[in-house]
Amino acid sequence: MTVQVRGLRRLMALLVLLSLVAPALLFGGAGLARADEPPGSILDAFEREVLLLTRRSESCVVNVEVRLTTPTVKTHRSPGSSAPSVVMEGSPVKRRIGSGIALDGAGTILTTASLVDRAGTILVQAGSGRVVEARLIGLDRRTNVAVLSAPGIKTSPANLGESSLVTPGSRVVVVGSRPADKPLSSFGCIELDRGLIWGYSEVEMLQLNAPVYRGHIGAPVVNSEGRVVAMICGTLDAGSITNRGEMTPGLAGYIYENRIIPRPGTDVSFAIPIEKAQEIAAELLQHGRVDRGFMGLRVRRGESQAGPRGGVAVESVLPGGPADRIGIKAGDTILDYAGQKVRVGDDVTFLVMATRPGSLIPVTIERGGRAMTIEIPIGLAPNQYPSGTTVLAPEALPGNGSAVVDSPSARRN
Repeated sequence: MTVQVRGLRRLMALLVLLSLVAPALLFGGAGLARADEPPGSILDAFEREVLLLTRRSESCVVNVEVRLTTPTVKTHRSPGSSAPSVVMEGSPVKRRIGSGIALDGAGTILTTASLVDRAGTILVQAGSGRVVEARLIGLDRRTNVAVLSAPGIKTSPANLGESSLVTPGSRVVVVGSRPADKPLSSFGCIELDRGLIWGYSEVEMLQLNAPVYRGHIGAPVVNSEGRVVAMICGTLDAGSITNRGEMTPGLAGYIYENRIIPRPGTDVSFAIPIEKAQEIAAELLQHGRVDRGFMGLRVRRGESQAGPRGGVAVESVLPGGPADRIGIKAGDTILDYAGQKVRVGDDVTFLVMATRPGSLIPVTIERGGRAMTIEIPIGLAPNQYPSGTTVLAPEALPGNGSAVVDSPSARRN
């Protein structure tokens, strides 16, 4: 075991040396070792900077535990305590474990829809502090974003940046929240800073090679300046990825008990840019939902379809949907939408979803070589996950599912 660890550290030192041939600092921090220093000192400096960056970011991260069934609830008052607590008792229940990002100091938490969807009870905890019951404000399945309210949770607001602060090759840290006393975090590199992840047709996700462990869904992706640039949404099967090309896997690994442990950068995870997540969160905070336009048709993905006018081919039409009611048929070609020419299927998707439901929109189609313009009343898109994506799988809760949590409703009684 000792030989293996030493070998990994030598490999890591070599990778760090290669990354320091440019005059730029590895993680942008002062006090890093110079490129001409011995490998050991460079490795130690790298380790210090990664650990410092992680520790500084932990105060904005909370652990989120979702129980999918609500057990029996009893209120009791602990000896010497003026505030009643809630004791949840019952048979074993299923749960999901993930993370959340504090948006403010008042308990507003950003996390993923796939984590909290159909929750019976949502519990949040900052560090090793008390467990607080949270309320779901709203979730948006199409972008996998949710917002919670947990008054009483003690956190620091996240230092939010934007995804433009990172580019392919930028080093980032994924700050975990579990276990509470020694959170497991990871580090890696951005592989793609723009791209449509399969299934997510309206959000260009970041792709990175940082390992994603249990509890990392909803965790912040932090850049070298300590700014949150994205939120982890899920993982991808590395064998199915075709956009990695000839790129060499960057330095990656995990952080545990004040040490960094390198591992091959072959993992593939994806994260929603924080500015897009903030945009969705603002809608959820204001309305509890995100309304999008809906035509009820499927268009062909890829480049412009055959024909002198170009456009996008309609593959199928949902019976009873807006497009069907107005007479659009499979085989038609959409040439423009509200006066804007469309070239690929994603053009249609973005334009329709950005349209306010109930709007009457002129759409030019081609059928049998003849162009015609018709007006379509745009419907309300269903709040569902993109095709091919799944909700985070639950796990059995150990023991009998009992826990003691602080409850705002109990305090009011």
